[in-house]
Amino acid sequence: MTRSIEHRARHTPRVSLKGSRIYWEPSASLRRAGFKGVPLGLLSIDALNQADALNAKADEHIETSDADRSRPDTIASVLDDFEASDEFKQKSARTQSDRKRYYRRARKDIGHFNALQLTTLRMQTWYRDLSKASVADAIEHVSSVKVAFSWAVREKKMASNPATDVDMPARESRQRIGTRDELWAMVKALDSLQLPSISAISITTAGTMQRIGDVRSLITTNARGGQLSLIQSKTKRPLTFRLHSLIVDRLGDIPNDPAPLFRSERTGRAWHERAFNRAWSRARELAAKELPSLIGADPNVNEHVYQGDLQARDLRRTGMVWAAQAGATVPQICSVSGHSIEEGMKILETYLPRHQLLADQAIIKMDMVKTPSLDRVAESIAIAL
Repeated sequence: MTRSIEHRARHTPRVSLKGSRIYWEPSASLRRAGFKGVPLGLLSIDALNQADALNAKADEHIETSDADRSRPDTIASVLDDFEASDEFKQKSARTQSDRKRYYRRARKDIGHFNALQLTTLRMQTWYRDLSKASVADAIEHVSSVKVAFSWAVREKKMASNPATDVDMPARESRQRIGTRDELWAMVKALDSLQLPSISAISITTAGTMQRIGDVRSLITTNARGGQLSLIQSKTKRPLTFRLHSLIVDRLGDIPNDPAPLFRSERTGRAWHERAFNRAWSRARELAAKELPSLIGADPNVNEHVYQGDLQARDLRRTGMVWAAQAGATVPQICSVSGHSIEEGMKILETYLPRHQLLADQAIIKMDMVKTPSLDRVAESIAIAL
């Protein structure tokens, strides 16, 4: 019980814990407005309830203060400045687009607050309000604003980051992977819809283990002589490796002039994300008539990594899993996917979900009769890494 009370005290705004006693300490701006520090006595639930009441009065004052959007110290202006910063502009186009959407909602809901006075309690309330519609979307909103606030703290525009201690569940990592049948069912459906460019993108994404956005953005000069060379938009890592023969066959003769490698059949230009996803979804509905697992409608699918709808972004993970199934090591997979060895090991659970085939391979390779020498153990570890 004592530990839970201490946890609550440490996460209550404007409360400091000194030994067994707690104190309510307003900010300098609140003191200028007439608020004074209050000793609350011994740590107890009643004392913390008093702190909550004092915080409610302080927050009410902040909300009714004369801060407005035109002032240079509002949350709205902080978000404006962050979007104009080099740090924001270095993000990928998709990340910028997503963050701008989240920041538009933040400007609407909390943009009028003074940047030096926005509280964790207010951010927690904002999260709760957003989560009524979608918990996942609420997490994305708060997480995105948290990034902007971190930048603002470094730039001395905010004293602290009020989004840091917002209590919300961790984002779940997506683990869906596709089967070979699902990939080729999608290719068949896309080709029947006269969308061979998306068929090629799908095959290339799985066969190169790259992000779907990077594959959509490839130009003809990235693919030459059966090799792919690119700089990843997110990591800025340069990669060069041989293309799978199926990808080479699908690409066919590549023109010498720089142009989108995968052109929309409608516009002749590279696919934009929204149009691409709409076309993918249309083809998936068509393919699901023969293979319902594509939309998570096959009751015979029991393994969780194959459940739910298959999305285009899952093809990167799928390619990594297929490479592992074929016996590729983590360093080999990372040399294609672009992760460092350390990063590859850290995200093993996300990008290489536990899979029965991998588990079966481990059992097959385990020797339960002979004790290997230390040299042999070291050699096996080196090969695994």
